[in-house]
Amino acid sequence: MISMSYDLAKLPIQSLLRPLSDAGIALARLDERIARSPVGEGWIERSHFADACASLWIDGELVHLEDLVLHDAGHDIRTPTHELTIARDVLRTRRRIASQPPGWAFSPDGLRTLRQAWPAASLRADCTAGGDETTPDLAAVEGGEGEDASEQDTSPNDAELAAIGCHLNRPIRLMIEGAGFRIDRIETGYMRGPKPMTFMYEGSARPK
Repeated sequence: MISMSYDLAKLPIQSLLRPLSDAGIALARLDERIARSPVGEGWIERSHFADACASLWIDGELVHLEDLVLHDAGHDIRTPTHELTIARDVLRTRRRIASQPPGWAFSPDGLRTLRQAWPAASLRADCTAGGDETTPDLAAVEGGEGEDASEQDTSPNDAELAAIGCHLNRPIRLMIEGAGFRIDRIETGYMRGPKPMTFMYEGSARPK
């Protein structure tokens, strides 16, 4: 490994102090400047989307900003992934926090609300403007965004596919057969991987 050495005596510290100080002051007053800016609301909304995507990137999951914007507006161009639905939940949670008074997220009521498991937290965020809780329209929620549940095509496998989450409980056999394959063999087990033990699926299938 080759490392570079730096001579701190040759760094122009005196000429850097003023720009560093100005940058620190500007950052400290960022909230005040955004509140007065004509583009402040848009800047905050874009930050919500960017941080929602970044929260998934930290976990190693790729979520495109454009896909999240379309999914939030109910105009998906492809089937939403599990990671995309998580990013939307993060987005709604950030909006919920931003709509509350300062300090609400760390208050007992705020912590209790934010600890609620999805979809309870995200649904409640859409159904309440303040701190009062109301019962969401579950029929509209189950029907999807901007769609009438009576107009949707239903399938006996919808419940299983909608519950897809951790790979440990994914209906692998159902997904493979639904893609048009006939399973000859499928085995599961643990093996060494990126984590201490990784759960694996192994087998063979052929087109029907």
